Amino acid sequence: MARLGTIRSRRRLARPVRLPGDRGPYPNPRRSPGSLRDHAFRRRCPDPSLDLAGRTPPRDRSPGCSRRRRGRLPRRVRTPAPRRRLRAGLSSRPDTSRSPRDCRFVGARTVSPDTRAESPDDPTAAPRTVLGVDGCSAGWIAISLPVSPPVEHPLDIPATEAIVTVHERFVDALCAAPDADPVLVDIPIGIPAADRRTADEEARTRLGARGASVFPTPCRRALDAPDHETAGDRQEAATGSRISIQAWNLRPAILDVDGCLRTTPTARARVRESHPEVCFAALNGDEPMAASKRSDAGREERLTVLSDRLPGARAVYERATAATRRTDVARDDVVDALCLAVSATRLLATIPSAVPTDEYGLPMAIAYPTVRESTE
Repeated sequence: MARLGTIRSRRRLARPVRLPGDRGPYPNPRRSPGSLRDHAFRRRCPDPSLDLAGRTPPRDRSPGCSRRRRGRLPRRVRTPAPRRRLRAGLSSRPDTSRSPRDCRFVGARTVSPDTRAESPDDPTAAPRTVLGVDGCSAGWIAISLPVSPPVEHPLDIPATEAIVTVHERFVDALCAAPDADPVLVDIPIGIPAADRRTADEEARTRLGARGASVFPTPCRRALDAPDHETAGDRQEAATGSRISIQAWNLRPAILDVDGCLRTTPTARARVRESHPEVCFAALNGDEPMAASKRSDAGREERLTVLSDRLPGARAVYERATAATRRTDVARDDVVDALCLAVSATRLLATIPSAVPTDEYGLPMAIAYPTVRESTE
């Protein structure tokens, strides 16, 4: 009796169940036990070999295919065939006429970074996008602004056209805005081998009381250390001073950007190192901010400076803070990213003016906006 019960239960489980949208007829579960399962799976999950237009590929007429579909042969996992029929404008393969690293892929679209405007004031330049990226607890917050040359100041950009995104990796922020140029990021890019960076020293001198916000960049051997204590020993041996805990906490972000730029030459052409406090001082007539950015007074002071350059700055800030959680993105992170985006709309100068490079050719300089009152 137990055996009969088992058989009945198996038959009961093998009965076909009508799925939404099914019109039948259903395969016979007694003749093909596996076909019912395959049928239900295909109804729930589209065939991954479909092209973007929704057409099915030619039917596979290889020997044994029909028996495999009926469940008489064990199923095997097959890699979907390459999508040969794609929409116009998309490509499933990189352009072999140039270096493989000269193009990046966002989905199936080939993105080339060779269409960059030389000057934001060039009236013949094509519309572009600028991007400001700042580190946060979740990874990176990026704010992009559309720019149509010639750029007039104050910027006439509606707050609804500013795009705010949060990413875990820096390369994801670049892929989300493939046409953004320049991209200003608040992180050291060029890493010294065994000395202090001139850019950090000059930036601290220029900011005065706010100079403590510029952390000395650790040397490369210190960044390769497994812990803070070892990094401090290596930094002291190279520069004579130990690495601070604040600079050590920036290690994952520094290595994230460093790895992206070292392996992607096209990103080097549009990613520039910057610092929000240096940019705020430049936008404020070379006057550093008076209050801390984490205080209400400091945040209001910085939003006032940004509103003079971008009238919709407060609206962008409110939209960004409402769309993100404070555990992921702090309020001052939003202000810093917006400052970098506004600064990227202007011509950029560097600290120092003669840009040195590290052992991998990455520039060790801080970019900041040049304010020309004649264009205001």
